[in-house]
Amino acid sequence: MKPVLRVYGLVRGLAPEAARELATRLPFEHASPKGEVLDIEHEGVFVDVEQGAETIAQALPPGGSASLDVIDHEAWTVTRYRIAPGRVTARAFGVDDVLDPVRTD
Repeated sequence: MKPVLRVYGLVRGLAPEAARELATRLPFEHASPKGEVLDIEHEGVFVDVEQGAETIAQALPPGGSASLDVIDHEAWTVTRYRIAPGRVTARAFGVDDVLDPVRTD
């Protein structure tokens, strides 16, 4: 079955131990700490991205940052989450709106 939702993201600015601990609390399929960076991937059905983004925002220290890109194959949208300590913003785009500028038809 083709994934309905794909999530890709990076969390920066966490101490290695904090990155490992945060990885265990996130709802995503894969959250792999690599030093001070936490690499996030999810391909499958529903996952509570908003809850995951809020969990990241609460864990970020001052100066930390994160982003999540969510591709929804059913709604045909891409949503970019920008995450700062204690704050999450999101902006959604139609997939065609993202692809049109790079098409070479």
